[in-house]
Amino acid sequence: MQYKLKNNGSWTDITKNKVSDLASGTYQIRIKPLKNALASEIIEVNID
Repeated sequence: MQYKLKNNGSWTDITKNKVSDLASGTYQIRIKPLKNALASEIIEVNID
């Protein structure tokens, strides 16, 4: 999986079971693309 702050740069790989220390904002999350598969649809999560 990958995440990024909405409207901001590049995707960050999620390599553990949880992500911590995120700043407030709207984040986009997706299953990352593979060699023979496209990325999943993006969902958005708001962090307060």
